Amino acid sequence: MTIQRFLSLLLATSAGTASVNQSLLHFFSPLQQYAGMAWGSLALFVGISFIMFFAGQTASKSSNKYLFGNVIISFVFLKMLLGLGVILAYKMLLKPETKAFIVPFFVVYFAFTIFETYFMLQLTKSKN
Repeated sequence: MTIQRFLSLLLATSAGTASVNQSLLHFFSPLQQYAGMAWGSLALFVGISFIMFFAGQTASKSSNKYLFGNVIISFVFLKMLLGLGVILAYKMLLKPETKAFIVPFFVVYFAFTIFETYFMLQLTKSKN
């Protein structure tokens, strides 16, 4: 996968996720107070995707046949840990009234998990 293809897919994923979150924030008034969580999560996962792409691209060119798998496992663990950390920090620091603050976060989390799975599979194919 080329960097241009990655960036166009990243832009499409980001725009689609932003649209879904904006719709949720607009049509479900209880979620409006969690706009910061929606946009912060989007920024976090865009950053993770950038790092993941370049790490995956480097690992796919490596002579170490286990490096690519290690990169994938490491990023899955990192995303889960960061996700849990963001949710716990948000809950402890901002003390939201409801648990609905999780909805915008998981919209972003699931969209980017699908996107990252796709582009990592493409990197796997390009390595062969």
